[in-house]
Amino acid sequence: MNNRGYLIAVLVALLTVVAIHQTLVSRAADEVTCTINFEATVHTGTSTGLAMKGELVLSLDPTGSATGVLTQTDGTAIKAVGQVNGHAINLTLELGQDMYIFGVGTLTNSISECMGQVGGPFAGPKAGDLGDWGYAIGGRASK
Repeated sequence: MNNRGYLIAVLVALLTVVAIHQTLVSRAADEVTCTINFEATVHTGTSTGLAMKGELVLSLDPTGSATGVLTQTDGTAIKAVGQVNGHAINLTLELGQDMYIFGVGTLTNSISECMGQVGGPFAGPKAGDLGDWGYAIGGRASK
């Protein structure tokens, strides 16, 4: 390969490295973690009165996939997973002993802002249990 060929190969390699770096930086910039004041209460069913209240730390990747932990006021930790798409949110809380709460809701702001209100209905943890959940997003975002 002559000098011109080497130069072209080096330029292609550099452009590839720059493109990969920009993609990784862009993806990292799209990741968001919000700390949220959270509350959910069962209003109907055999678990009526069951309430969860505390701080939910929710992390979202660029696809809207959410993972987090709700630390209740008594220190109990509850795993959370879900999906955010625009102003819509789906959230599952894993209570343990094969019991879950499945919630859907609407955000007043984009989750990337970590501000506003959100809430909606949920089902669980037992068959026939229904309730509502909501929280105020306090504006503490880390990207």
